[in-house]
Amino acid sequence: MTRTIRPGAAIFFNILRRLMQRRIAILLVFATAAHALLMLTFDLTERSFSEVTVGLFLAVALPVTGLITAGAALGDERTENTMPYLLVKPIPRWLVAVSSLLASVATVMAVSTLGILLAWWLGARATGNNGIGWPMLVAMVIIAVGYSAVFVPIGLIARRSTLIGLAYILIWEGIIARVVDGVAASSIWRIGLTAYADLGGDLPRDVDDLLATLTPGTGGAVVKVLVLTAISITATTWLLRKQDMA
Repeated sequence: MTRTIRPGAAIFFNILRRLMQRRIAILLVFATAAHALLMLTFDLTERSFSEVTVGLFLAVALPVTGLITAGAALGDERTENTMPYLLVKPIPRWLVAVSSLLASVATVMAVSTLGILLAWWLGARATGNNGIGWPMLVAMVIIAVGYSAVFVPIGLIARRSTLIGLAYILIWEGIIARVVDGVAASSIWRIGLTAYADLGGDLPRDVDDLLATLTPGTGGAVVKVLVLTAISITATTWLLRKQDMA
C-alpha cells in the first residue's frame, strides 16, 4: 500500500531538511550552546545562571540563529531558483507560508536543544533546582516563533536578509529599544524575556533593566507572537501570490 504524503508535510520536511543540512547549522549549534559551555568555567548560582542565559543565549545567540534560519527558509528557494517547484499548483499559497514558518521554528528549536539541555543539567546540578531550565525553554520557543514570523517573509523579498536582521538586532533592539520609551515592545527577544522573567521568579537587577517598559508575563508574550505569526502568514501568502503573477 502506497503512503501518500500531504503537500504541507512534504514542504515542511523538505525545507527542514535543507536548513538542517547547511554547514552553518553546525555553527548555530555551537552558538546556541556557548552559554552552556561558559557555565562550565565557574561556580553556578541561580543568579549567574540567569545572567548568562539572558545575556548570551536569549539576547544574542537565539536572535542571530532565528534570523539566519528564517531568512533562508524561503530565501534560499528564491536565490537557488527552486521556487517554481515549490509553488506547483494547486498547492494553496497559505500552506506554503505555514509550512515554511513551521520549518524555520523547528530548525531553531533543533539547533538550540543541545545548549538548553546542557545548561539545564549544569544549572540543576549546581543549584538543586531541577526546574531551572523551564523558563529558558519556554522563552526559546517564543523567540524562535517571533523571529521566524518576522524574517521568513523578509527572506523572501530581500537578498540580504541576514544583514537586515543584524542591523535590527544591533541597532534597533540593542540601542534604540534601551533608550527610547515604548520601543522595547518591538524587540522580539525581550518579548521572550517577559515570559522568562514571569516563569523564573526573581531576576538580577541588570536583567530586570533589560525589560525596559515591558512587564513580565507569559500569556502576553504568547499572544504577541501569535499575532506576529498571523501577520507573517498573511504577508508571506500575499508575496507568494505576487510571484504567481510575475
